[in-house]
Amino acid sequence: MSFSRVLAAASAAAAFLSAALPLSASTWRGEALLREVQLAPWTLGPFRLQPQIILSDLGYDSNIYHQPEAVGDYSFTAGPRINAYLALKKKIVFTLSESPRYVYYYETARERAWNNFLSGRAAFLFNRFFVQAGAHADDSRQRWSYEIDVRPRLKDTGYDALLVWQPTRKTAFSLGFKQSRFRYEEFGDESFRFAERLNRDETAVTLTFEKRLGSRTRFFLEGEGARADFEQPGNPRDALSLAGYGGFEFSAQGRVRGRLRLGWKLFRPREEGPSDYKGLVGDSSVSVSLLRPLAARASYRRDVRFSVWYDRPYFIEDTAGGGISLYVFRRRIRLDYDYSQIKYDYPDVAAADGGAPLSPARRDRIYMNTVGFFVRVGGNVGLGLRAGRYDRRTSAAGWKASREFVGLNLTYEFQ
Repeated sequence: MSFSRVLAAASAAAAFLSAALPLSASTWRGEALLREVQLAPWTLGPFRLQPQIILSDLGYDSNIYHQPEAVGDYSFTAGPRINAYLALKKKIVFTLSESPRYVYYYETARERAWNNFLSGRAAFLFNRFFVQAGAHADDSRQRWSYEIDVRPRLKDTGYDALLVWQPTRKTAFSLGFKQSRFRYEEFGDESFRFAERLNRDETAVTLTFEKRLGSRTRFFLEGEGARADFEQPGNPRDALSLAGYGGFEFSAQGRVRGRLRLGWKLFRPREEGPSDYKGLVGDSSVSVSLLRPLAARASYRRDVRFSVWYDRPYFIEDTAGGGISLYVFRRRIRLDYDYSQIKYDYPDVAAADGGAPLSPARRDRIYMNTVGFFVRVGGNVGLGLRAGRYDRRTSAAGWKASREFVGLNLTYEFQ
């Protein structure tokens, strides 16, 4: 669905609803969106603009393909990003975000590419309701997971909608819908038939309850139903899933920041053969200010991911990490250390007759140590330098790989 159709449909819905409901930005999301508009520094007619220039990973990577036979290269990613807002009497807000970025490799010319990230939203701010509809169209070459050692181009397009009802200042209920279409390029290597194996449509519906606990903490319960329909008929990755989550959302202005989100998922492939997954899932990242110059953080993520390998329809990605930051010179300089461990666990692939597995379970392990130095120049320039080491072990081929990397990152926000 095109951006114009999504915005037109949303505008029609707003016209219908506004005839029966008074408009106001009294919901949490409405107030947050208006603050975002007000913080945009540039004005162009009725539009508010927030432009940025982003330079990331300017440096050297000793193993760009994460393989035992290392190939090193110098690289960087650079480009602008602009968020544009149109607010109509603080009742209807249109948002457009555009970010083209160029990825450059000094010696490995085939890895050079233009990426683009485009999204648009229309939000309608009612007295106790928040209604939003949007669409996105991303076109980029990236490493989509540590399972894939090359960077295939992916076109990710889709649309989403959100309806929030906030009956009181402390409680809210929301219903969300999202549909995405993923289309990969074929990379020319027969062992990686990305389009054949991974082209798909994904649809998800979520229902959420939120309860405000004080001014900086929210408790939430969330249920999700999703399905994945692959382009290739009979693809064993076609699947249905049900999940339930609970947790806490912490304000960025408090001593505790981030989100704690844990739950349980039933993931069921629709074809015979692959076993179901029933178990823990999560998406959490929390930072705590221990002392004035010191902060600690921890993260945990676990979910089902589709695999590019034909005999492995999916794997479980399990990531845990922690780090510490030291702030000096009135918090203008930050020193970081982070450690993370990533586990990819692939289930056995059973034989059709119920005998011994066609292939045994596979285990991949990745360990990363990084250090960083970050400095804030004025109020609108962030400059950082990161360096680290990556070690990977996989049981499938019995091989090991390692890499060292160092990169400079710069963000400039126009004021």
